[in-house]
Amino acid sequence: MNEEYLTVRELSEKTRFSPQTIYNKISRGEFEPGKHYVKPSRKKVLFKVSAINEWLGETFRIEQKPGAQITQAINPVKMGISHRPVSRINI
Repeated sequence: MNEEYLTVRELSEKTRFSPQTIYNKISRGEFEPGKHYVKPSRKKVLFKVSAINEWLGETFRIEQKPGAQITQAINPVKMGISHRPVSRINI
């Protein structure tokens, strides 16, 4: 069986969770590596549609496409993610 995978952006669009909420769920352990998502590289996170559907329960389902392929990773710059340090000094 071919497993369909979604990027953080695609999962965000389909579930209406913000990308930051998805990263927070990873950080808190709500999404488990190997079960809910895989990391083919250090910066790439791909979510298994079947595991996310199981996690969401019967109230909401993400449609799987027949013969789905792994999608391309998102570009953090296009998402507006900046790696600049944030100043804690208020002037």
